[in-house]
Amino acid sequence: MNETVTRMLAKYDIQTPDDAYNVLREIVQEIALYGLWSGGFFKETAFYGGTALRILYGLDRYSEDMDFTLLASDGEFSFEPYRNKLLESLETMGFSVEFSPRKRPSRGKIWSAFLKGNTLNHLLSIGIPRNLIGSREPREKVNIKLEVDIDPAGQFDTEFLPALNPIPYTVRLLTPKCLFAGKMHALLFRAWGERVKGRDWYDMVWYLQRNIAVYLPYLEAKMRQSGHWTQERNLEKEDVLSIYREKASSLDMEKAVEDVLDFVKDSKNIEQTWSNHFFLSLDRLFVFEK
Repeated sequence: MNETVTRMLAKYDIQTPDDAYNVLREIVQEIALYGLWSGGFFKETAFYGGTALRILYGLDRYSEDMDFTLLASDGEFSFEPYRNKLLESLETMGFSVEFSPRKRPSRGKIWSAFLKGNTLNHLLSIGIPRNLIGSREPREKVNIKLEVDIDPAGQFDTEFLPALNPIPYTVRLLTPKCLFAGKMHALLFRAWGERVKGRDWYDMVWYLQRNIAVYLPYLEAKMRQSGHWTQERNLEKEDVLSIYREKASSLDMEKAVEDVLDFVKDSKNIEQTWSNHFFLSLDRLFVFEK
């Protein structure tokens, strides 16, 4: 096993097959992030979303996808300049993966690619005991989606923070207040049909615990871009809170809880605490910044 991967693995307390899978995915994410950096990816992009919070701010839940935004709109953006460094970084650490970018979107503004590797082979290669691997199918893939917003709404700020794994380097990401604004846009307007992303609500609580403000100019820019704010006047905090209260009142709590359970170690607090009343009572804790 690679010495760096051994060191990265040592920080985890793996008790179940789900833990083992989540840890494998997170280690691949961290190495992939480093590979993108080494290829110069953050000269034109910034990291955001749940995985950014997890890796760079210590969010206490696992995350699936890796979300990025261009700093300025570019319909010609391509993953190709970063492909070799990305794959090279993973291969150096012992991970053989496929990199599969989707076709350039004819409509929309999100361009995605996938990292895929054999789950069973990789779990064994990093030294996970057989009893913690579970009943994995031989062809099962660990699958990580990379998404890049190629037409950003604007009005956001970025900063550089250190990442320590697999080696120290720096990552450009949205500032906390902009990360929260982006999360609120997702929470209030995510179009998932009948599905509910409880992870959005979990992350929202994380921001509120830390008294992080929602940056209104960025939230307004995203709402205007998505068609959820068309008034001539600027978005105000009461506008956001009104939409939030409506969303919290109608939230399907069973589906919200179900969505988040696989991504957290301690689920009892969520199951005992989450309710529509609980989320409605949080409206007084929001801080907004203009």
